[in-house]
Amino acid sequence: MTVTGERLCVCVRDAWKRYSPKVVILKGLNMSVVEGSIYGLLGPSGCGKTSLLSCIVGVRTLDSGTIDVTATRKIQVGFMPQEISLNKEFTVSEVFHFYGVIYGMSEEQITRRGAELVKFLQIPSDDRYIGNCSGGQQRRISMAVTLLHDPAILILDEPTVGVDPVLCADIWAHFLDLVNNKGKTIIITTHYIEEAKNANRIGLMRGGVLLAEEPPLALLRKYNADSLEAVFLKLSAKQETDDIDPSTQYYPPKKPYPLPLQNEKTFVFSRFRAQMIKNINWTRRNLPVTGFVIILPALLFFIMGHLSNVKNGDYPVSLRPLALVNDEVEDCRNTTPYLKLHKTCQLTRPFSCRYVDGLRTVFEMVEFDVLEDAKEAVRHAHAYGVIRFGANFSQNMMLRLKDQTAAPKAAIDGSDVEAFLDMSEYGYTVRTVRELGMKLLDLLQDICEECGYERKIAAIPIHLEQEVYTVSDIVHCFVPPYFGSVAFYTTTMFTSSSIVMERSSGLFERSKIAGLTMVEIIAAHVVMQIIVMELQNTLSFLVLYALLSNPMAGSAGTAWLIMTFNQLAGMVFGFFLSILIQVEKNVAYAGITTVLTLFMLTGTLWPVQGIHWLFKPVSAMLPVRYSGEAYLNVALRGLGLNHMSVIKGLIAPVVAIATLIALSALAVKTGLGSFD
Repeated sequence: MTVTGERLCVCVRDAWKRYSPKVVILKGLNMSVVEGSIYGLLGPSGCGKTSLLSCIVGVRTLDSGTIDVTATRKIQVGFMPQEISLNKEFTVSEVFHFYGVIYGMSEEQITRRGAELVKFLQIPSDDRYIGNCSGGQQRRISMAVTLLHDPAILILDEPTVGVDPVLCADIWAHFLDLVNNKGKTIIITTHYIEEAKNANRIGLMRGGVLLAEEPPLALLRKYNADSLEAVFLKLSAKQETDDIDPSTQYYPPKKPYPLPLQNEKTFVFSRFRAQMIKNINWTRRNLPVTGFVIILPALLFFIMGHLSNVKNGDYPVSLRPLALVNDEVEDCRNTTPYLKLHKTCQLTRPFSCRYVDGLRTVFEMVEFDVLEDAKEAVRHAHAYGVIRFGANFSQNMMLRLKDQTAAPKAAIDGSDVEAFLDMSEYGYTVRTVRELGMKLLDLLQDICEECGYERKIAAIPIHLEQEVYTVSDIVHCFVPPYFGSVAFYTTTMFTSSSIVMERSSGLFERSKIAGLTMVEIIAAHVVMQIIVMELQNTLSFLVLYALLSNPMAGSAGTAWLIMTFNQLAGMVFGFFLSILIQVEKNVAYAGITTVLTLFMLTGTLWPVQGIHWLFKPVSAMLPVRYSGEAYLNVALRGLGLNHMSVIKGLIAPVVAIATLIALSALAVKTGLGSFD
């Protein structure tokens, strides 16, 4: 590329770029950077400098126009962004090695070149954590990363901000030496207008266009000014009075063009290995976060396993007592049988007392003399309910048993146990009603036996035979849906939060400019996530089946496989969220929405059969629902891969993964999301 006899290193022609119809950043901009020179790009914040540089290095694309660069590979370019964009949990040496490997340097080259830059840029020792360095030191480390591989083209966005004036002069002297003696090309943006006098050519940028592009002295002579700042003010005033914003009258249609810088290969193992080492180091330096993700399911299972202190893990009864109003007997403390209710029956205590004895094995009881006082105790939450017996309860119950259909209505009514319950708490209500019924049936069967009748007369005519499937603790039924929901949620959040964090801090962009590809970045994340997933599963299985002795009627390997597929779907959903979400705090909002949806619609908190019809289609689309059902069928019913319900638990996550990948590609293509 040559213009007026000069060989160009970077040539931008008719560049248009906007982020929305009303936010046009570049408006037909033309820029010419001569090879082997320093090009100073000056302009106020928001004029489009950073966007222009990101288009030159290939991170973003123009809507229309062309960019030609003599360099064809990313390794030939060194880019220093305006932000630090380095992992602050890493040491200087670790950052050098990470980028050095991406640049294709050997260990010896990285060590030697790193030592030179540490000395020249007055960087603290290479074992210092970047987060422990001052702002100026961090910018110098960022510059050292850019200079590390001695690139042919340097693109530096505000490199001298916060740098000591003496060191700043040394840096500019180094830039001049790189240009004059090594033939490098440097594009530099700066807010220090007078500092730009050292550049061979200056581009004054305002409102998305270059107002002028000439050597500093030529600009001073041409506009008869004493300073570049005065030149910029004159040109700005002229733009305000003379120029019409071209974007208000015309905006060209989008036209694709070849990206200026490309990688020769989509996947290089050394670059993938560098990203893996970076991920491992980040994990080591953020053990509380990673540890929480790994132990969260196991911790929840441990808590669930100790939630119930009731035999067989039954739902507990209320801590409030049952109020007792016994109009049959004033005092049940007399334990001597003295009633002869029928000639064939043995002597017995009043039935109400025997019934209360059975209830006391489950409930705490408190006695009242007046029914209304007992009800008032319930209204004031001092009691859970009231149990009342009529005056001739035992005699009436005996008539009901003996005469059955011939028993008078008064006897039938008088043998009823009146119960007034606080039914606002559904779980307590179900347990209480069940206990009241079962204790009464036990009493009636005992009476039948004492009177020479068959016990079955007082039993419910249903005989439970050998169970087809059995569970010894109600909590065991909660484990599969909880495991599926929590595992899906944690992998989703770990993936999406780590990617959004890296992107928002500029790490993604800088790594990609240095030469990493999305394939390498995603592959490293997937491997790291799988490691975390398997550690999570290992700990969860140890707690569930070694510590808590939960049942595993089927193949543990099949159950493990189901949960792994479920977590992979969660990971891909995390990638999908990271494409749509650009701000870290929004990841938390998405996580809350995800976990609530999973708990409500996958059978975790409420059976899917009882979901409102409006939400049933949503529930049917959630892979976690089928994973939880499949896991339950394996763990509690012993079913295997020859059963469709188990196979669905593997197919559903695969379908979800394929769907999410397609939606991710669509979001990127339509501009609804981005990995950049």
